[in-house]
Amino acid sequence: MRKVYAIILAAGNGHRMGGTIAKQYQILKKKPVLCHTLTAFEQSVTDRVVLVVSPGMEEYAKKEIVSKYNLKKVEAIVSGGKERSDSVYAGMCYLHANLSKKEREDAVVLVHDGARPLVTPELIAKMVNAVKKEACAIPAVPVKDTIKRAGNGFVKGTPDRSELYLVQTPQTFHFLLLWEAFEKYYADKVVQKEVKITDDAMLVECMLKKKVAVVEGDYHNIKLTTPEDMYIARAFMVEQRENFQKNYVPKLKKTHLYAPKPRFFVRNPHRGTRKNRFYAE
Repeated sequence: MRKVYAIILAAGNGHRMGGTIAKQYQILKKKPVLCHTLTAFEQSVTDRVVLVVSPGMEEYAKKEIVSKYNLKKVEAIVSGGKERSDSVYAGMCYLHANLSKKEREDAVVLVHDGARPLVTPELIAKMVNAVKKEACAIPAVPVKDTIKRAGNGFVKGTPDRSELYLVQTPQTFHFLLLWEAFEKYYADKVVQKEVKITDDAMLVECMLKKKVAVVEGDYHNIKLTTPEDMYIARAFMVEQRENFQKNYVPKLKKTHLYAPKPRFFVRNPHRGTRKNRFYAE
């Protein structure tokens, strides 16, 4: 049976979000953003989690996030790198060093942004199921707006919207496939200099020329980038809570097999006579 591992990226600084602390540690509905993200994986089919944080934040993440909120699936906290790809590779290196050859051959790895706190266990399960057929899969949703290519203040073109998607995470891979892509990438200095890798599927496309399956994502699964995104996330969380309450079916307490049956009394027709007594049905 394949084991499922998740690499959660929380090494960014989040300058566009503002504030005195990185966005993944800012409070959203009484908990840090990163806590919401990790909780979704805690409740999912994921077996183990590797958390990647900025250098120097390892102890803070361990004490204020993992231990404080009792996140048992987080196996390791490792230091990230300068670029996103460096941080993912750090998580991959940890797994590669701590898995046996057989485990690496069978493993599935999910790579997820720590700043996507509205990911659900259902989406995670869908992505894991997707790589039973394909070696690489990404969640995505169709764009709703018209997209323009522009430069120097002028429109250069309008791509066909029907072919455009907003790509999300978790992106899912057979472990050895992603490992091979990283090994080739870091061995090729020319590609490192000329190509800026913005997500892990792009690495597989670029270095291995592999097809990447597209799975229906979730419009709620937004990435928190600017202050406005925090307001949107709060609204989505309220909606999720209301939907849960509306569909919630409470579990009824089991009645003991030998509990006495309730007694229902009727008016005594013999009141005032020698037969006066309570009648029970």
